[in-house]
Order: sequence, then C-alpha cells, then structure tokens
Amino acid sequence: MGETKIVRKLDRDHPPNCSQVTGVDHCPVVVAQVPSEPIERDLYRELLASMGAPAMTGGTLAREKDICRSMLRTVGAKMIILDEVNGMLAGTFRQQRIFLNAIRFLANDLRIPLVCAGTCELLPIRWTVSGVN
Repeated sequence: MGETKIVRKLDRDHPPNCSQVTGVDHCPVVVAQVPSEPIERDLYRELLASMGAPAMTGGTLAREKDICRSMLRTVGAKMIILDEVNGMLAGTFRQQRIFLNAIRFLANDLRIPLVCAGTCELLPIRWTVSGVN
C-alpha cells in the first residue's frame, strides 16, 4: 500500500517545465497509469496523455507507438514510471507478454529506466524488463 502516493510525490518533485526557446515542455519524469487491461495501444495513449498530447483517433498501432517514442524523446524523458502495473494481470497470458514486451521495448529503445509500481500480485511473474531477472 502507498505506492501511488510515492509515485505522485515523484511526479510533483519533477514537474515539467516549458522551454522559452522551443515552446516544448521538458518532462524528465513521465508518470502514467497502466490501463485496466494490458492493451499495447492503451499504454501508448496513456503515456501520450500524461505528456499532454491530444487524443489520437483512427491511427494505427505502429503510428501511435512511433508518436509516443518521438514525444518521449522530444520532452527529454529520463525515466518512465508506470503505476498500477498489476492491472496487467486482467489480461490473458498472451496480452501480458505483449504488454511486457512493449514496455521493455520502450525502456531499451529510449535507454531510460522504467519504474513499475503495483501490488505484490505481480511477484510470481518473471520480470525481464531492462535486464532485471
């Protein structure tokens, strides 16, 4: 208990700041809540929403993934914090694996740490995100 409170504190301690030159928010810590079902598209939408991007409709999964990666680079993200990762357990085994691969890909591609907060129900899952076994 209390992981969300810790995540919110980290979010408050690292607020986005706007560059006067580029007009782009610099957001070193991007905090998003994991969707209630482990759907890859919803993960990208949650991350985009947490960075203040307008909602996308009608785009392909690949396009949303590319926009999310690009935006994370543009805002200078140095860390991604995903809260309520235990929501991933609502999906099938296949959905869970796809979701884990998606977050691992983001962390590896952007070369930034990924912090996952959730309940102890997740402990039986073998985590292989960012080299953690």
